[in-house]
Amino acid sequence: MRWKSFALLAVLATATVFVHAQTYTFTTLDYPGATMTNPNAVNRAGVVVGDYLDTNSALHGFAYYRGYFVAINVPNATFTSATDINNDGTLSGFFRDQTGTHGFVWREGSFRRVDFPAATSTFVDGVTDQGTLGGAYTDSSGNLHGFIRVGRNRYQTKDFPGAGSTSINGINNHNDLTGQENGFNAFLFHHNQWQVINFPGAFATTGRGINNLVQVVGVFNPQDPFEPQHGFLRNANGTYQQIDFPGSYGSNASGINDVGVIVGGYSDSAGNSHGYIATPQH
Repeated sequence: MRWKSFALLAVLATATVFVHAQTYTFTTLDYPGATMTNPNAVNRAGVVVGDYLDTNSALHGFAYYRGYFVAINVPNATFTSATDINNDGTLSGFFRDQTGTHGFVWREGSFRRVDFPAATSTFVDGVTDQGTLGGAYTDSSGNLHGFIRVGRNRYQTKDFPGAGSTSINGINNHNDLTGQENGFNAFLFHHNQWQVINFPGAFATTGRGINNLVQVVGVFNPQDPFEPQHGFLRNANGTYQQIDFPGSYGSNASGINDVGVIVGGYSDSAGNSHGYIATPQH
């Protein structure tokens, strides 16, 4: 655990985290008729992908662009989640069927299943413009590992050094990575170096998305267990900014594109879950 320096970090960060904070225009994004909408990523063109729950609590993937939604469902799956979209329109995600949980890549109307060799479950959470995949898999002992796939069958385990569990949640075109290790700490893998990037003073932090400018977005839980979670932005220079949908009771930030548009979710005062798009004000 790496909490001993948090008190000092919290003091130092207050002078830099919010002074030059980016401002945003927030727009609610709800899939029609859904009980929950969770955007996961946005590409340079502004296409948003994510997942939603229908009235029967079944999980479906979706894509959204300029007011139009399209459902994404892997054939014969019991649930589907769309996790990322690159600038060529290739989607990544994962689904569950009678044989287990598998990753997928969707391009030009065609699904391709992705399974880490010998894994009991595979989750694909990111796809680069070059087609490299990032995600996580569970081994036969139930341990969670990160991975990348370069090319069709070149899989590489990517675990945070010394961690008992690693989940890769985001990858950019430089194969920089973000995610969570050991269930508490967010990380950044950049220039072949691993770094913990917890939000200052947080109890637990998760990195969820990373763009080509090495900006990371994610979610953190405060030390007070009764306080709601919040989204965050970490800039490449190491400064942090809290990201919350205005008036929400709990927010997260899940994806960011190269022009700084952020997507995520929030809970309203009645406990209902919504998605959002946050567009930077310049």
